[in-house]
Amino acid sequence: MESVQKNFLRRRRAIRKKHRRLAGGYVTRVNRMGVIEHRPRRSLGRITIMPLVLLAAMFLAFKAVLYVQLGEEAYLSHLDNLTTGSAVERAGAMVMQIDPVTERVLGLIETHL
Repeated sequence: MESVQKNFLRRRRAIRKKHRRLAGGYVTRVNRMGVIEHRPRRSLGRITIMPLVLLAAMFLAFKAVLYVQLGEEAYLSHLDNLTTGSAVERAGAMVMQIDPVTERVLGLIETHL
């Protein structure tokens, strides 16, 4: 009787696992035997790439606009002040440095102003 109980619990766990995976989306297909099957939709994880690209673009635009608003001298003096601060401030200074991508965005912004 105990083996029957274990077999039942194993099948129930498998069904629940499949239902949880199908809850995230599924694709319906007909297999070679003509049976309709539901398979979980493949995903790249919970985080998709588009929001990350959008966040990076917004950050680069923010750096460029800040640079244009403050001017080159004031922006660089703020970065110098950050490099002498705590570890968090030094990390912020590294992130806020002008890189080639930001220079290109600056060129786009300055041509439109």
